[in-house]
Amino acid sequence: MAEIRVALGQRSYPVLVQQGLARRIPEVLERVAPSKRYFVFADGNVWSHYFDIIPSKDPRYVTFAVPPGEGSKSIETLYSFWTFLLQNGVERGHVAVAIGGGVVGDAAGFAAATVLRGIRLVQVPTSLLAQVDASIGGKTGINHPLGKNLIGAFYQPVAVIIDPAFLRTLPESEFQSGMYEVIKYALIEKNGLYERLMDFAWSRTSDMTAVIELCAQCKAHVVAGDEMEAERRMILNFGHTVGHAIEAAGGFKQLKHGQAVGWGILFAARLSRAMGICDRLTEDAIGRLLYRNGALPKLSYPPAMLVELMRHDKKVRDGRFTFVLPKRIGEVVIRKGIEEDWVQRQLEEFYREVGG
Repeated sequence: MAEIRVALGQRSYPVLVQQGLARRIPEVLERVAPSKRYFVFADGNVWSHYFDIIPSKDPRYVTFAVPPGEGSKSIETLYSFWTFLLQNGVERGHVAVAIGGGVVGDAAGFAAATVLRGIRLVQVPTSLLAQVDASIGGKTGINHPLGKNLIGAFYQPVAVIIDPAFLRTLPESEFQSGMYEVIKYALIEKNGLYERLMDFAWSRTSDMTAVIELCAQCKAHVVAGDEMEAERRMILNFGHTVGHAIEAAGGFKQLKHGQAVGWGILFAARLSRAMGICDRLTEDAIGRLLYRNGALPKLSYPPAMLVELMRHDKKVRDGRFTFVLPKRIGEVVIRKGIEEDWVQRQLEEFYREVGG
């Protein structure tokens, strides 16, 4: 079993990665978060495949099946989580266990952070996107009609339990979506992942263990150095400034998160070249890796609409945008104070180039 440490002093925790680990969840929970009661929040689709990983006759476990989809990252769902916890006698010594993708992890994590001012949280990510990104680092929250993840809190889990075997029942579209986050990690740091991906024929039936471990190591290292996203952790938002706007433009229903981030990465590369930060060879190399993951859906939202939505980005300062931009493969820079009008012009030109 690989154990990757997220080093945050007294709030440090392990990220455990191993094939078949899901079948040992009760045993692992006893080790990393012993408790008299476990409140399990499980994605409804995941639960239909893996209902037997939690002992059904053990009174210590109480389960809430979460409707799948981005719609569950809402204030209504959060309220239902609080009600479930309170009606079942939650105490501060108890543990919330989030089993599912990023939606369940974010929403259940926010519920754990806020009920009784905080109970312990264990993340059990089942989607590729959650395994390599969302479950690690303590970001929890829900969406608002004006933008993604605008309501939330930094709240670290006490452990993350990752079983790559979950990916075998993941829909192909969800696996593809998660691969855009994997690609992000290959581009933001020199960690050997870019070379691996260029030689690796990935699919949800492939052994993704080594890839997940590399991504988790990168995320853990960045989070340990900048937990509250004051500066360095912003590099994890590579592709997300435009990506989140694209998601919001579609009401969080039309494009998957990873697909929106894929477009965001391509635009960031285009913007970087326009600013003289990266050259055409780097931009082309980024495009080649992205398109190994298949074609992206057509963009149908006006650039002005995306710019309007980007105004609600958490990194906006004094009405100016912050972007994470590639310098070369394995290195990105943070650029602040970018004028809105100029970004819109670049988006319009980008649309003409990609046929949006």
